[in-house]
Amino acid sequence: MKTILILILILVTAAHGQVDKNSELFIALKQRDSIFFERGFNLCDIEFLKENIVEDLIFYHDQSGIQNKAQFLENSKKYICS
Repeated sequence: MKTILILILILVTAAHGQVDKNSELFIALKQRDSIFFERGFNLCDIEFLKENIVEDLIFYHDQSGIQNKAQFLENSKKYICS
């Protein structure tokens, strides 16, 4: 019985885990994400990426593993923007 109550609590909590798609926060993050992706990867604006990625970035790529900011920028230039 206790396990069932815990599962129900987890499901109810998970169902309310995302902000409403009409909220100011969701809209602002969606806009910033679109700008970041467009400029950084579609237009290959490496300077924009340099300015908008934190210095202590730790990025995990499923094929090449862990990358810091310098490696991430270099691999973006080499593989995405070439």
